[in-house]
Amino acid sequence: MKGETRKQTSRIISLALMLAMLITLLPAGLVTARAEESSKNVFAVVGEEALTGVSWSPTAEGNEKNVFVQEGGTSKYSLTYSSVKPGNYEFKILQDPDTFKWDARWCTDHLKDSSNAKSNDLLEVKVPSKITFTLDASDPDHKVLVSAEKIPMLVFSGQPEQVTAGAEVALAKEASYYDGETEEGSSVAVTYSLAKEQEKVTLDGNKLQVAKGYTGEQVDLIATYKDYQQKIRIPVVAQEYDVTLYFYNKDWPMEAGKSDVYLFENGGGKNNVIALDDTYEDKENGITWVKGHIKVSYNELGIIARKKAGSWDAGQDGNRYFNIPEDADSVTLWYVFGKTP
Repeated sequence: MKGETRKQTSRIISLALMLAMLITLLPAGLVTARAEESSKNVFAVVGEEALTGVSWSPTAEGNEKNVFVQEGGTSKYSLTYSSVKPGNYEFKILQDPDTFKWDARWCTDHLKDSSNAKSNDLLEVKVPSKITFTLDASDPDHKVLVSAEKIPMLVFSGQPEQVTAGAEVALAKEASYYDGETEEGSSVAVTYSLAKEQEKVTLDGNKLQVAKGYTGEQVDLIATYKDYQQKIRIPVVAQEYDVTLYFYNKDWPMEAGKSDVYLFENGGGKNNVIALDDTYEDKENGITWVKGHIKVSYNELGIIARKKAGSWDAGQDGNRYFNIPEDADSVTLWYVFGKTP
């Protein structure tokens, strides 16, 4: 009996080895097709936080507002962003991202680099719009249609990204108003009011003050121009860190505005971009650094330099990390490409 068991085990192992060899001989395209056949009909937009609210997270879980909705019992799926500001947005549309991450891809007709199938999709929004993505799950070409509808909106420049509890910020006094019909915005004066009265929150004209001890995560305001009103949300943070960063790469153009640095919260979900919009002449070493400044609400920094400002396609550094001491309120970083600051 023991000899027969050994023979059966040997046959099973041999069959397993043969099956593994056959799989390795399958064309790569066939393997991909089999994977896509097993994909769920879950489609999600993954991209810049300014569009999605969650920065480049290749997962649909906990990210429902970026997941397409099935239309009835059909094979049609759609996703609408009701209020998108003017700008250029990079993103990817993924199928079943919880399982296949970045590998099962759907595309619009607007790849940032039309010669590269792996390039990000690019959405160019010239006026405030409601943007709708539509796809048919049965489409073998994996194409996504994009439609845009103009909407009225106040677009602010220089609006504070956050306020620290115990501090005061100045809200923008002017904005560009788009009426939802014409292509151009007009500069207008705006006024503010609190969406609701809140303890430890004071609004005086355009001065917003949040006292220490405030327990909320944000303050909601109403910005008004004539009869038009728009909700404004200002996050409240316990502490801000003032970051000044100098960057150098001998192979990149060290010119103001050419490159930028993507910051993310190491172990968290927050992120920012430092615009390298200034230069510093280092006469001692005979080099030019590019320089940027930002205030962030997290002290555990993830840092990635990007060769082209606003883009991941032109080249980037690997992830670098730096922890700001909790008792510090400012830091200056000297960051050389390929090295930890």
